Amino acid sequence: MKRIISIVAVMAVLLAGCEQLAEESENTRHGAGVQTSDFSYKNISEITIYETGGEDGRKNNWSISQIDGRNIVVKTDRTRKKSTYNISDEDFQALTHINFSDYIGVKANTERIADAIYYNIEIIYDDGTKNIIEVYIPDLWHKLYEIIRIYEPEVEMPEPLDTDTEPPFPKTGTIGEYEYMIDNYKQGIKEKGYYFEKENLPDSPLYVYISGGEYGSGGYGLYITNIKVENGNFTITVNETSPEQDEEVTEAFTYPGSMIEISPKPENVEVKNQYGVKFNYIDMPLYYKEVSEEDILYDEEHNVKYAKNQLLISVFSETNEWLEIERIANEIDAEIVGYIEISGDYQIEFRNDKSLEELETIANNLNSYPFVINVTLNIISEATTADY
Repeated sequence: MKRIISIVAVMAVLLAGCEQLAEESENTRHGAGVQTSDFSYKNISEITIYETGGEDGRKNNWSISQIDGRNIVVKTDRTRKKSTYNISDEDFQALTHINFSDYIGVKANTERIADAIYYNIEIIYDDGTKNIIEVYIPDLWHKLYEIIRIYEPEVEMPEPLDTDTEPPFPKTGTIGEYEYMIDNYKQGIKEKGYYFEKENLPDSPLYVYISGGEYGSGGYGLYITNIKVENGNFTITVNETSPEQDEEVTEAFTYPGSMIEISPKPENVEVKNQYGVKFNYIDMPLYYKEVSEEDILYDEEHNVKYAKNQLLISVFSETNEWLEIERIANEIDAEIVGYIEISGDYQIEFRNDKSLEELETIANNLNSYPFVINVTLNIISEATTADY
């Protein structure tokens, strides 16, 4: 399930300071503060960004460049998962033609802003010269997260952070009479444990979702490392990685999780970690609407596949907003077809056909509600039928 964390409060404060930043940068170019040259006339060959902070405790590395005639954006998160986006010339121009010279030598005063986002940006020009920018740039932030929302990435998964306990388990295979498929990079929930998808079809697989909860919040991992079938029990072992020494763990809205698809359905399932400690089973509403092949659309311009007429809505899980989401869905002629109670995730579907532009406009409007974390298209990946 895709989730892009919305730092609404931080953005509001920082955007309010943009006018001050522009004034400071104007003074900088005219002799006040740090003396810099005007680099606005130079062509940019590469941009690298180190993004930290925010309520989700992010540590993202970005690279923007042209390779073999392709426009490439690469995002590497703190779990070392690398996502590569092939973007259009128009979007590449939008990223590289931001007036970076306005921000050279400027530092935003964000010390008193809780959960502020920090950038360290290196600009490399065609002539080999470089500049470092240490300030949040709203236009750049908006464009980068728009790109990861509308483009389908090529994803390179890292090896588990801690392989001392057991080697990584094969992602697909057969154990006894059971066939399985593992996804070690699913979105978890705040409560540590495991739960099942509420699927009523007798011949459907069993989907077991495992979450590391707050123990691993802030980007640490949880990976399935072993599966055993003994005396009719299907036992799943996971490896919980822990923070490096002296590294702070930040409470976040995203938690590490894994998912395993098992066919046929086993009657008894048990989950434990590498130390033999059993996970608790969580009973909760969890269902979604499958997306058939005829319901998948492809937008060639943005290279994205998505479920037609659907949006995914993530709300703050600490609040119960079911009635409000249901009311909003009725107002926009849609209905709730998927729901995960504990994480506050909804799948809505419109009763009438919507274009990609209409879906994006509606998503932007829904993002304005204070209890909403994010609204996205239901992006279709190669590994799953629907990314929900």
